[in-house]
Order: sequence, then structure tokens, then C-alpha cells
Amino acid sequence: MKTPRVTSIIPVLVVLSGFMWKSLGATLYVWSESPDPKPPYTNWNTAARVIQQAVNYASRGDEVLVTNGVYTTGGQPDKYSATSNRVAVLKALTLRSVNGPKFTVIEGYQLPVTTYGFGPVRCVYLAAGATLSGFTLTKGSTTKSLVSGLDVDVGGGVYCASTDAVVTNCVLMGNSAAQRGGGAYGGTLYNCILTGNSAGSSGGAAYKSTLYNCTVTGNSAEQGGGLSRSTAYNSIVYDNMAAFEANHFESKLNYCCTAPLPFNGVGNIDADPQLVSMGHIAVTSPCRGAGNAAYATGVDIDGEPWASPPSIGCDEVHSEALTGPLGATVQAAFDTVGVGYPQNFKGFVEGNVTGNAWDFGDGTRATNRVYVTHAWTSPGDYKVTFTVFNNDHPEGVSTNVTIKVVEVVHYVSANSLNPLPPYTSWATAATNIQDAVDAATVPGATVLVANGTYAAGEYQASDGSTNRVVIEKPLIVKSVQGPETTIIDGNGKMRCVYLANGAILSGFTVTNGSYLYGFGGGVYVTPWACVITNCLLAGNSAGGPGGGAFAARLYNCTLTGNSARSGGGAEQSTLYNCTLTGNSAWTYGGGAANCTLYNCTLSGNSAYYGGGASESTLYNCIVYFNEGTNGPNHYDAAMNYCCTTPLPTDGVANIDADPRFVNAAAGDFRLLPDSPCIDAGMNLTDIVSTDIVGLPRPLDGNGDGVAQFDIGAYEFNPYRFVGLVFVQLGFKFTIQGEPGRLVRLEQSRDLVNWEEAAVLPLPARGQTLFYAGAIIEPYLFYRAVLAP
Repeated sequence: MKTPRVTSIIPVLVVLSGFMWKSLGATLYVWSESPDPKPPYTNWNTAARVIQQAVNYASRGDEVLVTNGVYTTGGQPDKYSATSNRVAVLKALTLRSVNGPKFTVIEGYQLPVTTYGFGPVRCVYLAAGATLSGFTLTKGSTTKSLVSGLDVDVGGGVYCASTDAVVTNCVLMGNSAAQRGGGAYGGTLYNCILTGNSAGSSGGAAYKSTLYNCTVTGNSAEQGGGLSRSTAYNSIVYDNMAAFEANHFESKLNYCCTAPLPFNGVGNIDADPQLVSMGHIAVTSPCRGAGNAAYATGVDIDGEPWASPPSIGCDEVHSEALTGPLGATVQAAFDTVGVGYPQNFKGFVEGNVTGNAWDFGDGTRATNRVYVTHAWTSPGDYKVTFTVFNNDHPEGVSTNVTIKVVEVVHYVSANSLNPLPPYTSWATAATNIQDAVDAATVPGATVLVANGTYAAGEYQASDGSTNRVVIEKPLIVKSVQGPETTIIDGNGKMRCVYLANGAILSGFTVTNGSYLYGFGGGVYVTPWACVITNCLLAGNSAGGPGGGAFAARLYNCTLTGNSARSGGGAEQSTLYNCTLTGNSAWTYGGGAANCTLYNCTLSGNSAYYGGGASESTLYNCIVYFNEGTNGPNHYDAAMNYCCTTPLPTDGVANIDADPRFVNAAAGDFRLLPDSPCIDAGMNLTDIVSTDIVGLPRPLDGNGDGVAQFDIGAYEFNPYRFVGLVFVQLGFKFTIQGEPGRLVRLEQSRDLVNWEEAAVLPLPARGQTLFYAGAIIEPYLFYRAVLAP
């Protein structure tokens, strides 16, 4: 994990990453401060100042050697398109830095605000047979093409014309592509770090690439935030972001650390890799020794030898070398944020690190993470501290940032008599949601909406679409009493809700939305970092994909009666604990298309291909009683631990028995006690910790002494009142549940305020009696709660 040192100001050829290369051709030199640049640039005194100049003079088989500097000038289009590149390597030659990516940077150009459009500059174009070694590629971007198939909008960091275009020991950071491959498009990458890259469509880090011992983290895209249609070996693919398939989409991984585990490949693990910097792992990382020596070549990104077996990722840990000075910085999304809003942090490290730690100032801590998210439950000034450690600094070196957490609420009531901006009380509440959203200025502020049907107003989003509500700010917009009484209605004339930039929508019915010529009739999300929770999406339609929702993350939602060309319920979304019923599509995916679904129930949906789900990945899902010409329940879907028929060809532990719903005809998709779905799922506690109604997962529903996830949106509740007997001095309950667990019995006089009556241990037979004593109150309500 050592960083190669620069031993001289004058450029000197050193051993980079442990190899001494010998070029078969000539060597040309580049130095940004060359005293007398003259072609053909064959020594340091006459070195080129611009990389492209030396590349143009070089011949096939030559090596272009570049010393320290940030190279922001020069470049030319590649021969296949008009895309500008800071460096275009159009021959099979080697472009190599002297001292590695920490000291040698090729910088592209991104358009302000829009990032990509017309006029950006990609970092590097690599022809077949060319090699790029030891650089940081950053701020590269691509043109937004109006014509498909030209490859002008792919590969923001590097575009590789062939699989034998090689990128080795490089850092690809902060690049973007209008369509695919924000960091890299194509090629073969060895020992590289890909972080902070983004793509408008697919493959935030890499698209159609092959990666060996790479670390892919913190990248984003609409689908495949990390990898898309790529192959990876011995690589970390973790903590990336996307509307669906956050880490990997249609990719093959072997001996990789990623979540969820891919359906294909061998030797993969899903434990947190414990990153202590963007490319380096902790000494306690589960990635140590978890790789395969057949895929590890040469040395790691620091020039240190691989262990046997090697680590997963671009870094091999050599504990004795983790010494020297340390530095740390923290990047926070906001310095002021509302109560309850998830704040994102990023930690940057200088030096050789054994581990790191976060302290959020409210008693919450985290270790060995570079990307963390935290929400505070009460206002105040909180000091967030990031500490890094190594052998010379066991006490740690710390940096901190203070976050002001404020409770800012803007109110909405359809019946408000005195609406007055900024609507910070019920007495001055706005009469429509958009007015309150527009008045909110603090990141993470809450817009609180009272009961009512909100069916007035037409508002234009930044993409020009017309919507009932446009939320393009990081806000929490939530109802007071839930979707039953709080309705956003598009009246069949417009989309209901447009979400962007981290907005959260919670507790609404979203209905009658329509977007005839576009995506997302109910809700449209861009650029994927938005959340919809506890909502009912019903009766929405789209002429394109995503009748209910497009590119969203949905938690504990019901999607019913929506329709679209594809993805009647949802498209290009990730769904957790959701039910999808009665949705339809005239092509693919009546319930869901191109989605990732965890513990969802899909029933009564219809489409030509895949009435339930099409081209999706499903875990712990029930996909049953759907209709379709080709694949009534599923079409081209990968499924693990699901209940469906016929059994899919991809995935493991699926079952095809009737799921045994309580009453599907009446919309009750809870499980009967004899359901085969009880305790038949895979435990996903890091992804889904409760069910659609808030019941904790997992419970031991079948009474075998082992708590296991159920399949579907509802966890079977083994805890219930099964008897009530009145006695002389009161009454007694019979409670049935999981043997050996504690149940807290709570009582209430008004169904709002609850107090503990008793904590009851369930004996081996799984039942217990509670004697309530004399009846003093005229009536009491009781509920049983699983005790912690």
C-alpha cells in the first residue's frame, strides 16, 4: 500500500509498479516544463510539453514516457468520430508515466452544469494494441449524440477501440459519459481504481470492459452504476449507485467482492470490503486472500507483490509497510441539512492506512468506509470526525467538519385560509404542494402535507415535461396521515410527480398520471438518487416505459393498475418490499421491466413478454398468477429464492408451489400459515430489514428454531392473539409465537399512546398466558410487539 516516491525534480525513469519495461521501439519524452521542446522528443531536454505532440511523432511499438504534471492541453478527435480527446493514441504504442497516477494527470473537459453536451473533451482514446499505464484520468466527458451508433457519447475517461487496448495501474476518477461507460468503454483494465465516474445511461464506471484486480466504487448511472455488460476478476465492485443494478448489470464476475452476489461466476463474496481509501483495503478486510492467483498479474497499484492467494481489489495489504505520515479530509454534501435527511460524506486519505473511523457526533459511528450516509433525528450542531490510522499513528490522525442540523418544515393544506410564504406553520400553510416546495431553501427540509386531493396546477420540470408536482431539490415531501387520505392526481392530463437531486416522496397516493410521449406516468426520477416510500401508485400510464414509476427506488409501495409500453408498474427501478398487481404493458414486463426487486410480490399483472417481470433480477420475490403470451410470470429474468412457475433457468433455490395468499382476490397478499414461502428466502438483512408493513425480518415463521426471510412482500407473523378468556377478576390472553422469544404486551386507551403492560417470555410450546387483573378502565386496546 505504499505510494511510489518521487526522488528527483528532474525527470528520471524509475521502476513503476514494480516492472522495468523494455520497449522494442524508440522512447519519446513528455515533460510539461521541458526547457527546449523539439521533435522528435527523444530526450528529457527536448521533451514535448503536450502529450499529443509526442504521440503523433511516435511509431507503432514505440513508448511515450511522461513525467509529473497535470496535462490539460492538446488533443484531437479520434478517427471514427468528431469526439475530442485530450490524448488520442491511434497506433499500437505504449503511453506510460514515470511516477504513477498520483503525480501524472490527464485532464479532459466537462461542460459547466450539464457536464456533457456539445464541446466536452474525453481524456484518452486508445487504439487496438495500445497501452496506457500509470495515469490519473479525470474530468473527461463526451458529446451528447443526436444520432445512435456513432460512439461519440461513450467512454468519458477512456475509450478503448478493442479488448487488446490495455489500461494498467491507472486511476479513473470524476469522468462522465452522456450514455455508457463514464470511466471506461471497452478495453482490458489491470490494477485500476474507478471512482466517482458517471454515465447517463449504463455503466457508470465501465461498459463492455474486462477488469482484473480493480476497485470500482462510488460510481453512478441509470443502470449498472459500477459495471455494465462487463467481466471482472478479483475486483471490488461496491457502493456504486443506480436506479437499478447499482453495482453490476448484465456482467460476469469471478472472485469479486460485490452485493448482491451475482447469479453467475464463482468465488464471489458480498461482505463489506472495508475500504480505507478509494483503492485500499483495511488490514481486517474480507478481501484479503480471497482472490484467485490465476487472475493476478505483476504487482498491485502501489508496486507491491501480490500475496498467494491475492487480495480482491487493486491493493495487496503488506502490514509492515503501513507507516509514514497521514492526512485526511472530509467532503460533505451540505453544511446545513434538515432533520431526518440522509447526508452523504466522502473521506479522502493521504498516506498508508491500516483503518479509518467515522464519528457523527450523536453516538453513531462507522469504521473502514470511504462513502457513508447519516441522518440526524434532532437539530443541533454536530461535529463529524474522520480518523485514519497506521502503524506509526495508532492514535490516529483526524479531521472534522461541523454540520448544522435544523428542523425546517413547510406546511401544505388544501383548506388553508391564509397561505403566506414560506409556509412555516399550519396557520400560513400553502394550498398546493408546489408552492411549499418552491419556498424551501434548506437542503433536507420537510414539506408536510395535510389530507386532501391535490389536483391543480401544471409545472414544468427542467426537461420541459409538464407535471402536477416538480421536486428538483433535496427535500423530504411527506404526508401527515399516509396515502389513504393524501392524493396527488394528474387527472389523466399530465405526469403526477417529477423527482430529482435526492428528493424523497413519502406517504402519498399518486394516481391518474399520464405521460403519453415519454417515461414515467406516475413518477419520473432523474438522476436516480431519489426515494419513494410508503406510496400507492395507481392508475397511471405512459406511452413509453414505466407506467407507475421510472428510474426510482421504491420502498414499501403498492403499484396497481398502471400501464405502459413496457414496465407497466415500474421500469429501470429498484423495488424493496413492494406489491405489484393489476399492472399491464403491451410489450415487456406487466409488473416490472429492467428492474431489481427484493422481497416483492407480483400477481395479476399482464404483458406480451413477462406478465409479472421481464429482463429483471429478483430476490425473495413471489411472481405468480400473472398473464402473458410469452412467459406469463417471467421472461428473460434472473431469480434467486423466488416462488414462481415455471422454475427459471437462472438462479438458485426457487420454488414453484402455490404461494398460498390469504385472499389474493381481495388484494390481501399476506401468507397463510401453510405457505411454502415461509422461511424459504435468503437472508438480506443488510438490504431489507422489515417487510411492507414494518414487521421485522427475519422471523421464525415455521417454528423450526431458525429465523429465515420469507419470500414476498409480507413476512409471516407468528405472533398473534389466539384466545381471550374472561375470568372473575379480569381476563387472560393466549399469545402464540416463536418459542424462546420475548413479546412485549402494550396497552392503549386511544390507539395512539401505548404503554407497556408486560414482557412475556414464550415457553417451549410457543404460547403463554397473561393475567390482566381486575378491569378498571371501561375499555383498553392491546397489541403484542416483538421485544428487542
